[in-house]
Amino acid sequence: MSPNSSSSDRTLCGTIEEAKFVARENREQRLQKPQPWLARKLIVFFTIGIMGYALYIYIVRFCIQQGLQRRQLGIGKGGIAGLIVGFGILWFWMVWGYAMVIFVSPGFAKHYVQPSPPPFVAPPVAPGQMMPMEERHGIAGPSYEEQSNHAHETTTVTTVENKPPENAGMLDSIRPPNPVALPNGYGYLPPPAPALSTAQAAAPESIPKNKSTPSSRKEARRQAAIQKALQNGAYRRPPNLGSPVLKPEYRYCSKCMFIKPPRTHHCRACGTCVLRYDHHCPWIGGCVGARNHKYFMNFTFATSIFTAYTLSTLLGFSLRSPDSPLNRGDIDPQVLLIVVFSALFWLFTTLLCASHVLLTLRNQTTVENLGFRSQTEREDAQLARVFGFWGCVPRAAVRKSWDKEYGRVGKENNIWWLGSEGEPFDWEAFYELMGTPKPSKTNPWGWAAWVFPLPLRKGDDWGLNFKRNDRFDETGAWVGRRI
Repeated sequence: MSPNSSSSDRTLCGTIEEAKFVARENREQRLQKPQPWLARKLIVFFTIGIMGYALYIYIVRFCIQQGLQRRQLGIGKGGIAGLIVGFGILWFWMVWGYAMVIFVSPGFAKHYVQPSPPPFVAPPVAPGQMMPMEERHGIAGPSYEEQSNHAHETTTVTTVENKPPENAGMLDSIRPPNPVALPNGYGYLPPPAPALSTAQAAAPESIPKNKSTPSSRKEARRQAAIQKALQNGAYRRPPNLGSPVLKPEYRYCSKCMFIKPPRTHHCRACGTCVLRYDHHCPWIGGCVGARNHKYFMNFTFATSIFTAYTLSTLLGFSLRSPDSPLNRGDIDPQVLLIVVFSALFWLFTTLLCASHVLLTLRNQTTVENLGFRSQTEREDAQLARVFGFWGCVPRAAVRKSWDKEYGRVGKENNIWWLGSEGEPFDWEAFYELMGTPKPSKTNPWGWAAWVFPLPLRKGDDWGLNFKRNDRFDETGAWVGRRI
């Protein structure tokens, strides 16, 4: 091959790589820009059109034309009037909720937080600049090399010696939150696997058991399962990897150029930070956040009831008479279209409303739930790799030990969980979002605010401050169970 040909190939490859880099950079720039207003609001106009179309088809074509003119529903004028009144009330309830969730702002952080420069973060200390060994004694946790060596010296399953090593490094500046899990300056170190004796290494099933009682044998099997999980690298990470997530450097938004309030996230579609960001909903053309999340749940509940009423009455009264259009096979195609729309939107809004009620009872947002779901899937994969598909009992034993140490995933290990240990739901979080069941200062409507999009009387700090799980300190770092 000639030198010119080789140079040409290098030039061609360089051009391709440069084009790929430019395309990737342009794509990232497009993603950083908020969507145009029309693109975000287009589905809102489509949704309003569906609501108006359903109103026309149900009242005019179904009730009036098929009911009053041709008497094909098998009911009198009073029954038809009742259908229209019931439909109208539910339709107004749905539209009311939709208007509230659209016109009430979710709460934007830029209205409450002043721009500021990025917080100062101390650079990592070079190894040559570390303090002398005798001055570093007791300052922080063990270094990576210490942790690796310590794994061969540990003889128990759940206990690691807490005595500070002689050569602890300055980079490991975060105090270990528990005996077996240690976050450091570079990331999270998994718990060391316990050392086994020669006999145990040759035959793991020969772990001594107390044959006197069934409970002792059960405990021995549980300890063996925990030991096997550790030996195979299956472990639960501490919440947020032990990081102080409430510190300013963890909450700074480089796009909005300010320190975000807790639970605030930047929305790419809207191009701004939203208080207690849940998700960006195209059906409302904006975000669901701290101040309109309640109305979003009111709207989905109202839509679920409205579509169920529409679907049941359209099908029920169309099938009631033997001479009905549906039985004769000449049903109005527009009525049939509303039946299909009602079925689809009933299923969609029912599942959506139920999922948001469940998330609220767990004091989670949709974004926060994604992290807990990812953690659960990761742990399931680890335990399935160690114990196999049929190892349900040892998997449950290991997971129970993890729950005891770190708390249940999404509950005690959730920084915003306010419920008691072992409780399935966090009712305090539900009352905070939806209002108390009885009339109060912030909710004069009582339980009616759970059903109807009635406004609550919240202060100016609504969505800016949140109570914290006492398993986390003021910086958001995991400290474990406090007795």
